[in-house]
Amino acid sequence: MIVLLEDAPVRERATAARVRSSSAPRTINLDWGDGSRVGARFTAHGPAKSQVALQHDPLPDASAVEELRAFWRPRLADLKSRLEAGGAHR
Repeated sequence: MIVLLEDAPVRERATAARVRSSSAPRTINLDWGDGSRVGARFTAHGPAKSQVALQHDPLPDASAVEELRAFWRPRLADLKSRLEAGGAHR
């Protein structure tokens, strides 16, 4: 049985992501496992505050938008918790 990557769960597509480019510590661009791209931009707002903007596209339809929104939301919340706790590693 052949499983197309775009039919795989989001978690499996994420593991197939590859870094396309980065400019530490401000940006990272990924080729996602389904052919879409992810870009993250980090902006410092003082010594103890920052902002991250995430863009994931192209997405085929509203269902994919909701699926990926559900995928990214807890991961960004986890990043926030780790940074507030003083580190990004487990």
